[in-house]
Amino acid sequence: MYNEAIFGLTAAVSFVATGLFAWLSFKSRSISKLLWSISFLILGLSTALISAYGLSVLSIPLVAPLDTLIPGLLAAGLVMSRRKMLGVYFLLYVFLVFSALFALAAEFGALAAPYVMLVHFPSGLIIFLLPIYLVIKRRVAFEGLLVGAGGLLIGIAGIALATLSTNFQILPASLVLEIIAPVFLAMTILFTLGLLATPTWGFPKAARVKTVSVQTSGKN
Repeated sequence: MYNEAIFGLTAAVSFVATGLFAWLSFKSRSISKLLWSISFLILGLSTALISAYGLSVLSIPLVAPLDTLIPGLLAAGLVMSRRKMLGVYFLLYVFLVFSALFALAAEFGALAAPYVMLVHFPSGLIIFLLPIYLVIKRRVAFEGLLVGAGGLLIGIAGIALATLSTNFQILPASLVLEIIAPVFLAMTILFTLGLLATPTWGFPKAARVKTVSVQTSGKN
């Protein structure tokens, strides 16, 4: 019951984030925010299913390929927010790998599961390292580090999912069952707060307030 409740809370946070980023995307015509909205939607649906039916949902062959879109779209949106064409190229890569994995899973079942790391690994690195780099270079606000922390957790979550979805015991199954629910919740909260609280990625009003504050302090 504990894991189911935590996954249910994760789904609720994800659906709220889905709505917020969909609204921000509509207001700003931002493709990055649209990608984040879709990513949170898939995360919300996945965690809601786990909350309702348990971790056995992860054994469904098509779940692993679908879940690659969670980090893949998040990472593509981050790259696109800085370098549009690089983000587009990475997005194409994510969709190509996803399509191949989906077809493989539909035909051969769990055989596709080990190859999800083709998306999880580069996406996790981007989500972890890019916000840290941008904060160091002062391209985004300090709150962007929350996204990087979420990127670290999404790497742990990816390893945990791979352990449950395949026969390869990357981590002890007992440890995975203990950490996977709180890791997913913490990851979702960090992504939501980090993206929304960083003016470059989240609410544009925050950016205007910050600009006015900097100009005022400069005059003084």
